[in-house]
Amino acid sequence: MGDPDPRAPRRLRLPWLAVAVAALILLRFRHLGEVLDGPHSGRQCDTAFYATDFYRHGIHLLRPSVCWMGGYKAVALEFPLPEAAMALAYHALGHKLLWARLLVLLCFLGSAWYLYRIVQYVRNARVAAVATVLYLAMPLAQAYSRAVHVDFTAVFVAHAMLYYFLRGYDEERTGLIALGSAFAVLAFLIKAPYAFYLFLPFGLHALARPKFRALAKWAPLFALPLVAFALWRWHVTRLNAAAPDWSFIPGYFKFTDMGWWYYGPMSLRLSVGTWVSLAQRTLHVTCGTLGLYFLILGLVLRPSEGRGMHFFRLWLAGVVAYVAIFFNLNVIHDYYQIPFLAPVAFFVAAALEWLFLERLPAQGLRAAVPFGLTVALLLGSYVRTAEAEYYTVDSVAVSAGERIRENTPQEALVIGALGRKIAWWFDARLLQRADRCGWAIRVSDLNETNIRALIPEGATHLAIVADQPVRADLAELLKTSPCRSFELADPAWRLHLYRLDPALARPAPR
Repeated sequence: MGDPDPRAPRRLRLPWLAVAVAALILLRFRHLGEVLDGPHSGRQCDTAFYATDFYRHGIHLLRPSVCWMGGYKAVALEFPLPEAAMALAYHALGHKLLWARLLVLLCFLGSAWYLYRIVQYVRNARVAAVATVLYLAMPLAQAYSRAVHVDFTAVFVAHAMLYYFLRGYDEERTGLIALGSAFAVLAFLIKAPYAFYLFLPFGLHALARPKFRALAKWAPLFALPLVAFALWRWHVTRLNAAAPDWSFIPGYFKFTDMGWWYYGPMSLRLSVGTWVSLAQRTLHVTCGTLGLYFLILGLVLRPSEGRGMHFFRLWLAGVVAYVAIFFNLNVIHDYYQIPFLAPVAFFVAAALEWLFLERLPAQGLRAAVPFGLTVALLLGSYVRTAEAEYYTVDSVAVSAGERIRENTPQEALVIGALGRKIAWWFDARLLQRADRCGWAIRVSDLNETNIRALIPEGATHLAIVADQPVRADLAELLKTSPCRSFELADPAWRLHLYRLDPALARPAPR
């Protein structure tokens, strides 16, 4: 990872970086199993189903499938390039989640590599090395770098975009700008919110060395990602607008105008408590309590060599602006704080460099020992946090999915009702694990109207997963539908699997 900083103490030029990186990569291999874990396993279930459907029925990038839209299946939001890559890996190596996880891990390592190159380019190799190790170790990175998830693919191409834009601009090489533009197109298609704010630090870098003629020449290359994004959004709106009208499902909507979901109401942003909770969660899963002191120091210090400090301050400001814009997503999902990882790692690393390798004489054990111990403490705390708070498996949903898969035909369309307090109509947690398509409806929202209405749409089975008996009104409605009950991993929960009586499709008698 680049040449060692010649100013570094001899003991800091040992292969500590390679050892730390290897250890942190190997740490992930403890969590590469075939069971999707949490938190936010529902998002992973969607990604896993996209990839499985591509594997079984061909890769249709413009018409990906979900498991919770009955036989219609088609819903598009993010460009499904990562899922297509997973499907290709399945064809080559076998249909196992291991290969999907390893692809995500490779993308994460790609994002770490380009982060190293960026920090090395705008600051120095020493800070780049420390920042990269911290980036690899932070709890949020540990958990989602091996999850069946698309976010680190987006971060990988976004970091590559920024690196090639920086070098291409400085060296006035159109080929590098074009390469950066190609990565930018992928970033904006896969997850534009993770890429747009990186134009802020790049803009600062460009303003320091204005090259107006070159910028004018490269304008089409810089505009290309926006054009690609606009075309994709146009296609997504048309595709999702064609979905069936299932408004009898509580909460149902077509994925056409998603502003309310992405941004949330302004009142949410005016809640100080929400901001505080979000900040606490972000700090906890990135730098941690100990790292917070170094983060604050890195943000305020004025090192003897100031290269790159304003660049990353603007990067961090861009991430904060991204949070303010996509506030609802950040409140709901912890993985939307992934963009904080890179700038936070930089400022913690910059503080460590300043404190131990500038303030102390940069020679011998006086620098190496306190530096090494502090980094080890940070890494140890990150591993402990990740192991304590991630990788939990929803054993109820997993065991219920297995029972449904074993007791329904492959072509069955299942109404899946998972009795969790947090559930939604586009919840993939039960259906994906059952390897069945159908509809997801909260147990509390199940009623005569939506059950009768979905049978003409093709519904063949109803799966109720709950820790309470089936409600009396549902039991009366379903008395002509054969039912089998199954114990689940948690004895307090049961699966009630009904073979729906086609006669229920008739309107209810008045």
